This record gives sequence, structure tokens and C-alpha cells, in this order.
Amino acid sequence: MDLYHPRILELSKEPVNFRKNEEAEFKAHAYNPLCGDEFTIYLDDGRTVGLKVSFHGYGCAVSKASAALLTQSLEGEDLKGALQKIEHFMECFESKADTGNADLNLLLAARDFPSRRSCALQAWQECQKTLSAIKKTG
Repeated sequence: MDLYHPRILELSKEPVNFRKNEEAEFKAHAYNPLCGDEFTIYLDDGRTVGLKVSFHGYGCAVSKASAALLTQSLEGEDLKGALQKIEHFMECFESKADTGNADLNLLLAARDFPSRRSCALQAWQECQKTLSAIKKTG
């Protein structure tokens, strides 16, 4: 599998949901001190109409594409569904299973590159922590 598949490069250059939302109810901050990738994921809680998710920041092609695909995957989900989607992706990443989504499957190539694993997972892990905290308080 190609780590820099054309779709990954496309999502890095023109990522979906790439915008600040300072009015968002919740924010997840993803930072990788080893490579300098840094993103803020903006989340509006989704208890009534589903999550509204965007992100902003900078990083390598893999981390930016991954953050874009995360936001696209979670958009419109309720809290429980969003956490399930994140868990499913992370399980597939670790077990080398198919995610059921062609774009998300492209991120699985990062498993074979130890220095890129965190690039693919960083936004997902931080968003999972934030959503789990929201769930506990809700």
C-alpha cells in the first residue's frame, strides 16, 4: 500500500472541513512534538443534530489527510456513534483489518512506517479523549 497515495496528497492540499471554529463548544488539541504536527479539532456536541466537526493547523500530508478524514467520518454523528467510529478505525489500524471505507483504508499504510504511525493516529486519539470526556460529563 502506498503511504502517499494520490488521494492522501489531495486531502492534504485541499482538506475537507479545514476551518477554524472558535465558537465550538469543545476543542481537541493534537500535537506531535517529534515532528511538529499540530491541529485543533473543533467539535460542537451533536446532542440535537449531530456533531459538527472541523479542524485547523499544520502537519505532514498523512496527518493532515487523517485529520480531514476524521472530521468527515464524524460529521453528523451523535456522541456514541462518533466514539464507535473512532474505536473501529483504531482497531482496524492495529489489527490490519479493512475499515469498510476506501479513504480510511488509505491511512492503514502508515502502520508499516513506524515514524508515520503517530501521524495517522494523532487526531483520532485526541478526538477520542475529548469525546470520552464529553460523554462522562453528559
